[in-house]
Amino acid sequence: MTPKRALALIFLLSLLSMAHSPVAAALAQPHSANAVKTAFIFNILKFVSWPTTTQSKELTLCALGDDPLDGQLSYLVKRRVGNRKIRLISNPPADAFNRCDALFIPHGAEQALSQLGHISAAPVLTISDSATFIDHGGMIGLPVQAGRVRLEVNRNTIQEANLRISSELLQVASKVAP
Repeated sequence: MTPKRALALIFLLSLLSMAHSPVAAALAQPHSANAVKTAFIFNILKFVSWPTTTQSKELTLCALGDDPLDGQLSYLVKRRVGNRKIRLISNPPADAFNRCDALFIPHGAEQALSQLGHISAAPVLTISDSATFIDHGGMIGLPVQAGRVRLEVNRNTIQEANLRISSELLQVASKVAP
């Protein structure tokens, strides 16, 4: 089995393991790209390592925008990534971005990119569904191309933030910026 197929199988098994969860209910909605992006975010968080000095009992996922991903991110609240429960904070001020473990910036909120200077060296994983996110300094992109959610990774910005990303995740990415 190729590494790409193995990771795809891991993603599928992760999704199936959530069969009786609100995340699964969200995924059951027909044609919901936002539910798929939410499942991607949940699984991506499993393949990222933060410095041990920054880890608490909660993994803080921050999200910008009025209703990012049509509220799908709320299905991740209290789910576990390792031994950490996910906590969701909506619209934190820019000077509080560095208190997030991950920051979701939805398509259409690109003006927030100029505020990423607040976290340039902090171990905050930035994720967006904007088509050009990783080209503008973002870490993980989830653009929709040809009706499918794609995974794009900017390896340099991830390393600069003192985060580690699994090589398996890099292998399934449709685009990896150096």
